[in-house]
Amino acid sequence: MVLGSDRQDRTAGSLTATARIASWSARHRWAVLGGAVLVIFFAVLTLSSVTAEVRDDGEGVGESGRADELFDERFATPSTSPQPESIPTRSERLIFADENTQVDDPAFRAAVDAIVTELRGLPRVAEVVSFFDTGDPAMVSATNRAVLGFVELQAQDGRDLRNIDAVIEVVQGGGGEGGFEAGVVSGRLVEDEVDRILDEDFARILLISLGVGLVILVLAFRALVAAIIPLVMAVGSIFTAIAVATLLSQAYPLVEIYTEMVLLMGLAVGIDYSLFILSRFRSEMADGRPKLEAIEVASNTTGRAVFYAGVTVLLSLAGLMLTFDSTFISLALGAIIVVALTVVASLTLLPALLSILGKNVNRLKLPFLREPDGQGGVWGAITDRVLARPIALATVATAFLVALAIPAGFISLGFNAGADALPDAAQSKDALELLEEHFSSSLTNPAWIAVDAPDVTAPAVRESVDEFLARLSTEDSF
Repeated sequence: MVLGSDRQDRTAGSLTATARIASWSARHRWAVLGGAVLVIFFAVLTLSSVTAEVRDDGEGVGESGRADELFDERFATPSTSPQPESIPTRSERLIFADENTQVDDPAFRAAVDAIVTELRGLPRVAEVVSFFDTGDPAMVSATNRAVLGFVELQAQDGRDLRNIDAVIEVVQGGGGEGGFEAGVVSGRLVEDEVDRILDEDFARILLISLGVGLVILVLAFRALVAAIIPLVMAVGSIFTAIAVATLLSQAYPLVEIYTEMVLLMGLAVGIDYSLFILSRFRSEMADGRPKLEAIEVASNTTGRAVFYAGVTVLLSLAGLMLTFDSTFISLALGAIIVVALTVVASLTLLPALLSILGKNVNRLKLPFLREPDGQGGVWGAITDRVLARPIALATVATAFLVALAIPAGFISLGFNAGADALPDAAQSKDALELLEEHFSSSLTNPAWIAVDAPDVTAPAVRESVDEFLARLSTEDSF
């Protein structure tokens, strides 16, 4: 009788837009599934044939951004001017250090000269110099226990200069005896290593997250088929979102880390949104509702909540674009794309899958997991106790949260740069630590200062620059 009444209400037009979309998708399940397969196919095709356009994440905003614009505007070579044909080169910094020996010790120089000589014999090496070749005092540390060097490589036979493994092998092979250390300090090498490590780590994160997610979903649904559905939804949304972002990057180049945001957000909302709707669908089916009716009810209630939750997330992420910073804009766009696709898939593809599976969604039940007793289990017991004493428990919870938030008032912010920002797995970290210990990491990542004036050689301008440099020289933080 109750079911009949509900059916009359739905016929009268009480279904929300989310329920109507889900109902249509459920009734046209094979068409929706076929469309979803085509979308994922074209997404994979896009990822295999189109390269994303990425940009550096160091543009800066405010004064930093204006300085970048000045450098690009005043120091860029006009594209219309004829360019002499040149051979690509790559220059890298070398560091040699020994905590137990001064640089003027013959043994120290002999160790450096041995490495320099071996480097000069390598293919593509155009020039190698060290402090002992130039005598430049800027190339020796204040402790007199470390010196710098440079190696310049030149492309040959059409080969690029990205691979400098031979140089690294020679330099690192010359250290390690008697406390003598040697390394290649290369910003490009650091970036390449960090990119490789991040790719490996995020591939590992994806596998671990899917594994942990499957375990949690199995415990929640007690059936493998139901547990796999949210994972399929999440992975499909992630691949499609990355493909859409790749196409978008052709018009607006994105900062490379947008893929990490797509992965993390896609796993989070892709699993959660599907889990909510699927859980309500199974509950309605257990109460005796027909398949299509259970889909409508689930989408009319939980589906509507998912829609508004998704819209709220999208609006919140859109606020990141107001920073006008390419890094935050790229992160926002990646998250917005994957959340939007997840919401659409939850209201279309998920109902279609549920319509195809029907009661089979509960297949492959795990016999060692007990079905819930209908009383809510441990979470129901916790909820009952909270509702019995709402004011007291709310006060305790609020006090606990305030206590956790107190340290935020004493937070110290800074730049995540230098050797401390690198993972231990990066081989180039050791050389950068040597450079920071004896010199400064700013040698590989300097801070440039732009001075803009009608005539930079004017006495007043030069006086201001000299005064500024004098103030910098007395600043303890540098």
